[in-house]
Amino acid sequence: MALLPNPKANAEAKVLKTSLPMACISSHFMLHRCLLQENQLVDNMSKIAHIPAYIVHGRYDMVCPADNAYDVAQVWPAAELDIVREAGHTEKEPGITDALLRASHRLAERLGVPSGQA
Repeated sequence: MALLPNPKANAEAKVLKTSLPMACISSHFMLHRCLLQENQLVDNMSKIAHIPAYIVHGRYDMVCPADNAYDVAQVWPAAELDIVREAGHTEKEPGITDALLRASHRLAERLGVPSGQA
């Protein structure tokens, strides 16, 4: 799922105690189409269009194509899309981690959470 090889993540993936539950959960969601109907989020955007959001997506994500994130961002006026150039699907990649931290801080600011309390 990562763009570049990560020996630590590869070693962690070999630990059955953690990798088997993740595989089961992932398989369940994929089998059930992530519990969403086709275009459900886009078709019902009017219900959440006012909610602020940050969409962080790796450019080289082979699990979830970037065009899906782009399509959602186009119809979600309160959302901002950040395509991370040197990243795939996992939050363990440095670029994704940085983007998620920035998004968390920006969202806290938008929601009026005092600095240092988020």
